[in-house]
Amino acid sequence: VWKNSAGQTVGVATSGLTVAAGATGTAFIPAPLYLSSGTYNVSLFVITTSNEPVSQTTTISVTV
Repeated sequence: VWKNSAGQTVGVATSGLTVAAGATGTAFIPAPLYLSSGTYNVSLFVITTSNEPVSQTTTISVTV
């Protein structure tokens, strides 16, 4: 979930990844193309195919 400096949600991006229990993996999520240049807070989290959360949310700062 991409948020601007005012805390407004300005984009949502998803990716898919299948890993076995206890395994790790890497997924790449492109920035939404319509975003203006600037710095955004991006919240990352993992859900199951049933939309159940299985991770804590991590927030990173990204400059486009």
